[in-house]
Amino acid sequence: MVANGITCVSEDEVDALAAWVQQGRTLLATPDVAWYNEVERMQPESLGAAAPAAFHANMPLTDNPFEPISADQLAAIYRWPPEALRFLEGQADCLHIVGAAGMGKTALLLQIQHRLADQGVQAPYTCIPLEAPIDVEAVPLGPLTLLDEADRLNARSLGRLLGRLRDAGYRAAIASHGDQRREIRRARLSCVHLELTPLRCSEDVARLLDDRISLAVGTRQHQFPLGASAAEAVLRASGGNIERCLQLGYEVLEDLDRPRPITAADVRTAAEALARALR
Repeated sequence: MVANGITCVSEDEVDALAAWVQQGRTLLATPDVAWYNEVERMQPESLGAAAPAAFHANMPLTDNPFEPISADQLAAIYRWPPEALRFLEGQADCLHIVGAAGMGKTALLLQIQHRLADQGVQAPYTCIPLEAPIDVEAVPLGPLTLLDEADRLNARSLGRLLGRLRDAGYRAAIASHGDQRREIRRARLSCVHLELTPLRCSEDVARLLDDRISLAVGTRQHQFPLGASAAEAVLRASGGNIERCLQLGYEVLEDLDRPRPITAADVRTAAEALARALR
């Protein structure tokens, strides 16, 4: 059965379709099918949740492995930079994280917050807004304060904020696109510097994508292996940028109609689709 763009489906019909699919039949449906019930309210349970196979015929997945995931989910596969671990063990007053957009600065800050929450340690996170002014005196502080996009602050404002941290006896992890060690030193804080650089080899790309697929499938022995030529194609198309690698992985998995190894041709097709989407 094929269902295309049927957004309004009664709750009884959703139940019937789910039971029909669970009997081994196949339903090909666009993502907007059954968003609303017969009185035009959001369904209490979507067709996809009631019968995951309805949206992923022949695929052992209920969601694309490269959808955004929470810090809690990522924690299971996160690969910690050694500098961050040394900082968490007590080295220095400040962890200074530098990297281009898409290299994982925010992900690292949120992993720090997640780990400390498990230990009962408060680690307030603040992302400096791009345009709206921010009162640095109002930025929440904690035993370990997390500050994202810190280079959106001018040197004076950052110095005031770092001074507040120093006077309170708190530590900080600061993420930015540029080097702000001068301001950190002026605030008389010791610093561990961490630069997040693009992935340099296809093995690192393959590990990144395999981690996400394995997390979704629940085992390392999955049906979507990434060959060396495919990993090299991802590296070339992404320039080693982690976010772009994950975007390419998303496009590849969206196009697969059955479990099989991922090829370089799959990656090239995904890269073309992604380029069109980002124009």
